[in-house]
Amino acid sequence: MPDRNAHIHGAENTYDPEPYRQRALDDVIETIMLFGQWPQPRTGHGWHNAQRRVEFDLQEWIVENMGPNETAAFLVAHISGYESRDIMQSTFEKRIEAALRTEFAESDMVESVIEQLHEDEREEHNGR
Repeated sequence: MPDRNAHIHGAENTYDPEPYRQRALDDVIETIMLFGQWPQPRTGHGWHNAQRRVEFDLQEWIVENMGPNETAAFLVAHISGYESRDIMQSTFEKRIEAALRTEFAESDMVESVIEQLHEDEREEHNGR
């Protein structure tokens, strides 16, 4: 019978990524929605660390994937103080987030976060 905690106890260099997948996807999407890019920009670490390679830029993605009419309508509503601005912004953000979840579900970005979560958990488990 397989070990249900194999992802914690860790067989040599093998683990089940599924227990980490949703959390990793949530982390990637949250970072993109908060900072507009992946990975999160570093601040306060000097010029060389601030120049980290951006793997995903939300602004570029919106330009490439959202219709210009929809993007323009959101922008006009946002800057004009249109009374439904909050509803429109929330709807727009939810559509973007749903599209990103679909696009990144099996991405290398999510896979690297899964590996990091697994490593962190293994270190925490072995440190006890």
